[in-house]
Amino acid sequence: MVATVSSPASKATAQVSEEHTRSAPHSRLWSLAPIRCALLLAGGLALGLVAGWLLSQWSPGDRLVIGGTGQELSVLLELDGRRIVIGGGSSRSDLVDFVDRSTLPWDRQIDLLVVPAWDEQHLPGALELVTRGRVRRLAVLGLPGNEPAWTALERAAQRRGVAVTFVAEPQRVELSETVWLVLYPAPDGREARGGHVSIRLGEVQIGVVDAPRGNADHWRTIARSHLLVTLRQPPGELGPVPLLARPSPRRPSDFVPIEAQYELALDPGRRVTLRFSARELRIPLEAVDRPARPSTSMP
Repeated sequence: MVATVSSPASKATAQVSEEHTRSAPHSRLWSLAPIRCALLLAGGLALGLVAGWLLSQWSPGDRLVIGGTGQELSVLLELDGRRIVIGGGSSRSDLVDFVDRSTLPWDRQIDLLVVPAWDEQHLPGALELVTRGRVRRLAVLGLPGNEPAWTALERAAQRRGVAVTFVAEPQRVELSETVWLVLYPAPDGREARGGHVSIRLGEVQIGVVDAPRGNADHWRTIARSHLLVTLRQPPGELGPVPLLARPSPRRPSDFVPIEAQYELALDPGRRVTLRFSARELRIPLEAVDRPARPSTSMP
């Protein structure tokens, strides 16, 4: 009887021991899983840090971007990571789109926005950019009128903590020892006379003009510019100039003949990027709309 009872017990014991023996490898596998997860997580974090560092080191570089914003043009100047935008445009969304397409997704702040104030043409685009919190400083070029739209722009700037400056006389903005801007309101300080910005990039001079038709006062002060950018149609028959950038005329009556060696006529949404150094301004040949004669060296 003892043998009969002991035999099943031995089988049961053997079966239990065999089951424990089979489960041992699975226990070891589960014990390695946290280590593998930790290694994968650490590798992913390291890869992310390296990729983030590489992306932070990449920059579009020093450049001047001209783009169609509504019926007008706007200009973005970038030097050593600092950005200045001149203009605004009659469309609320076009200036935001222009800035978005000209900057990196993680770095779209504008250090200075310059808005001509002799009329409200550039106000919609400027107001939208300020409202979205993209601007650190705002310079109103000239003395704006009492229209509610200007009050809305100033209040939007105050809500966003944007410093506002009303430029009633020429003001110089230095970016480096060889790069600076001079903001010129109307020559006599009156309203509705336009304004212009003179940009000096080493030996390269650029003039950005926003003035009404028939008023060429601003042209005389930037007559030696290598590049003339008219934010709307040129105020008069100006020239000569090596390179002219202006909005595409919508009607034949909008066209003003300019004696220019090269010309850029920009439609809404179109952009052209110019690279520069202390001695030259480079533009892609495919971006030129009307080459008149071979390029000559800058004085």
